Amino acid sequence: GIPSNQLKQTTTEEKSYSQRDLIISEKQENFKEQNLSEWSSPLKLLSQDKEALLKVPVLFASFDQTSRLASGYGACSVIAILIAHWLHCNPKLIPTRVQFESLIIQGSSEWRALSNESSYYQNKFYNNHFDIETVINAGIRPVSICTDRSVTGMFGVEKFNLLKDMFSLDNMWETITKDLTTEPKIFVVGWNDHFFVLKLELHVCYIIDSYGSRLFRGCNQAYMLKFDDSSVIYGTDQQILCTGKDCCKEYMRKFLSSTIVMNLEKEYKRGYIQLPYLYEKLQVDMSYMCLNAPSPVPSSSSSSFDVSSPVPSSSLSSYI
Repeated sequence: GIPSNQLKQTTTEEKSYSQRDLIISEKQENFKEQNLSEWSSPLKLLSQDKEALLKVPVLFASFDQTSRLASGYGACSVIAILIAHWLHCNPKLIPTRVQFESLIIQGSSEWRALSNESSYYQNKFYNNHFDIETVINAGIRPVSICTDRSVTGMFGVEKFNLLKDMFSLDNMWETITKDLTTEPKIFVVGWNDHFFVLKLELHVCYIIDSYGSRLFRGCNQAYMLKFDDSSVIYGTDQQILCTGKDCCKEYMRKFLSSTIVMNLEKEYKRGYIQLPYLYEKLQVDMSYMCLNAPSPVPSSSSSSFDVSSPVPSSSLSSYI
């Protein structure tokens, strides 16, 4: 653990920064040391209410799905399906930075092709922001949802009387982490009009997200968070609130969803919020992904990048 005198000094210094300045300065130092290649030293992330500090290993891509290079503004569901398929085909691996970037570019290309395929998709989904069922039915990759191993619940259940009987984040986490084996569990998580991938292993879990702004406002780089034995969340009293893999659950509670939950709680207390709107904003679906075929299938003709091939540095430099 960190000596108490060092922890106190670090906490005092960090409070003098805004959240964005703290994260960006830390990230820039990591980039200098790691040359944007692989996992950096732990990222420090302050919660919106300044009540918690997360330290977690991170891997940043040099762009996200909204970049000019990817051109995949609404492609999160397609990218998530491609990542889930890749993880199933490589169960003992996590994408390298180059592979992660290739998956984002490839998924964005698949999304544009699907967007242009028929007027049905264009009329059904605003900005062609497809749900994962539509992507799966389109046959982009041979995966499907195992409904009996999927879970649906709500963020912020403890904050709203209307939700007191709903499946909470704690309930969901207990369900998906029980009976873990050496075979990883792969979920596509859908919440607040966005999809990302959650990979669970015995002693570590990963969040893989193609949209940087979901990590913090102003971030324009896709990211992977690795919740392992080195991960820790501190409280304002300098005590350790959580360590290890369970930091992933607390990240979703205290960082990912906290701003929306806090804003909704204020409106709810004023009597402005009804149950349907809470469902719309707080419902989270964790869809367990199953592989339909034992081996990868060739990329469709609409994809111009192979996942195993590096993205040419000359192509990246003009967009970074």
